[in-house]
Amino acid sequence: MNKPVILNSIIALLTVFTLNTAYASEEVVGGQVVSNQDLISQRTVGLFMKIGNGAAICSGEIIDSSHILAAAHCVTNFESGYVVFSTGDITTILKTNPSVARKITGAKAMPGYDGETGGSGEFADFSIITFSGGLESGYEPAHFLPQSILKTKLKVSTAITLAGYGITNPPTQSPGAGWQGAGILRKVNVKLAQIGGQKIDMYLQGQTGHIACEGDSGGPAMIAVSGDEYVIGVDSRGNCQDLAIYGIVSKEMVDSFVSSVSF
Repeated sequence: MNKPVILNSIIALLTVFTLNTAYASEEVVGGQVVSNQDLISQRTVGLFMKIGNGAAICSGEIIDSSHILAAAHCVTNFESGYVVFSTGDITTILKTNPSVARKITGAKAMPGYDGETGGSGEFADFSIITFSGGLESGYEPAHFLPQSILKTKLKVSTAITLAGYGITNPPTQSPGAGWQGAGILRKVNVKLAQIGGQKIDMYLQGQTGHIACEGDSGGPAMIAVSGDEYVIGVDSRGNCQDLAIYGIVSKEMVDSFVSSVSF
């Protein structure tokens, strides 16, 4: 394994993004732009990272003033990057208003994650990203449900909202479209189809062309409870057509993971 080269400037990282985008990770296809007044926009962030020989956009949920919850496959071969507090095009924001970005100081996959990024098997596709500089004004931690309440909400056909910074057209529909639409926060409504046998993953069904896709990895699956939005899942994988697989998250799991993180 090559030693990582840490880039010290936003411009350098954006240059890598322009030259090589081969490492795009798992936009909400068929979704709508999230407004600044939406709770989702106040608790969800864009992640812009140098990964191996390329760059990636992922999505994440704010845990607190120095931790973000994302997907483990987003940080495989992680070298450097930024948490971006904006609903707009994060690649443009990094160039024009870098004060809303925070440097990532560390990234760690959940223990037990073995590098899988697809297939029918369940696996803990979660990561914790640490950053410096605190939260941007107007942002706050996402809300998570205790396990006891979460169990009562995970029912087939439950309405769920997905959000992320990914591409807008499924790659199979627009070959060569590359990063079309990526970097802008969007959301889409889907339904819970089933829970995996190991109760690690949830399978979400959307109308054809209305689902999470590349760039939404690490983004939240949310349900509304008493007028609030609660994160119950993290985007792991899917077909960019009508199926998305999200890892199930509870407050206890997040708290335990954060307390175990050390770099």
